[in-house]
Amino acid sequence: MSSDAELQGDLSPSRVRDAVLLRDVVFRYGKREPVLRIPELRIGLGESVFLYGPSGSGKSTLLSLVAGVLQSTAGTVQVLDQAFDKASAATRDRVRGSRMGYVFQSFNLIPYLSVRQNILLPCELYRERLRHMREGSLHAEVERLAQRLDISALLDERPSTLSVGQQQRVAIARALIGYPALLIADEPTSSLDANRRDEFVALLLEMVEEARQQGNATTLLYVSHDMGLASHFSRTLSLSEINQASQPEGGRAAA
Repeated sequence: MSSDAELQGDLSPSRVRDAVLLRDVVFRYGKREPVLRIPELRIGLGESVFLYGPSGSGKSTLLSLVAGVLQSTAGTVQVLDQAFDKASAATRDRVRGSRMGYVFQSFNLIPYLSVRQNILLPCELYRERLRHMREGSLHAEVERLAQRLDISALLDERPSTLSVGQQQRVAIARALIGYPALLIADEPTSSLDANRRDEFVALLLEMVEEARQQGNATTLLYVSHDMGLASHFSRTLSLSEINQASQPEGGRAAA
């Protein structure tokens, strides 16, 4: 088993093979029946993947495993070449903070911070994130993202003064600052109408593609119960098919 010191020392993108690799993963809360039983889930570095799952299919639990908030009951959970099934909570926190971006369903902007401070927050909490930035100051990067997302005039405003669409753009900027290797989007369009939903997804994908063109292979894992979004992505996975928790131990998914 690798020590935490070894795990903490290997965050180089050049060593990463898969962004996410789950193999023979089981997760249960306490002594209950498993919520997840996943023989294999592999997401390659640089992919944009849409993961579909209806309510109750285990989406939130799976994202918590991938983000390192939870640890599997059994099996291998490897994220950005880090063995999350073996790593300490501190190591998982470090990888999540320095190498991942997250767009939450309700955006989770900090109400008493300005837009600028919200965007800066991941870099303030995890200085390692600065290593993955292009040349220039941190504040110049905030200005670049804000200009690209058309929120430059809002940087000194509080989130409560913004429209939903503007809050979404702030959430994208915060998630993308520092070029994370893995970007997770957790149902961020669930409260939007179809037009605004599609605009948001298109913008998110544009930003990820721009990062890739600048040499930063950001992997996007977009999770939703809305199959109408699937056409935007290069690959679609169904959690109901991947997760065999409802089947007997050792059972296989139906062909």
